[in-house]
Amino acid sequence: MKRLIDYIIALTNLYGIVSKQLLLDIYNSQNEEQISLADIEQQLKKPDAELEQNFIYPYRQSFAHESLIEFDECEQLLVKQAGKPHYIPEQAELLNYVDEYY
Repeated sequence: MKRLIDYIIALTNLYGIVSKQLLLDIYNSQNEEQISLADIEQQLKKPDAELEQNFIYPYRQSFAHESLIEFDECEQLLVKQAGKPHYIPEQAELLNYVDEYY
């Protein structure tokens, strides 16, 4: 599940907030080993310590960066993102976003 944690961190750093469905779609499109919504929901219910170390927390049915939650900006960001396509880099580039300074 280390790979799933890396995807959660990378996508949250890239988008600010990532829904479980978008996470599932991107992960499964870039990896041979497929995951299910149950795998993601497990992280939503009991987040891995590495997520907290990267300031990423569950927010409703998504993962969000702590700063968005703290300043109550998750809903505003979701409204701005609605109906717009997400930039989805290739796997190697996407995983660079695990580093929050990338």
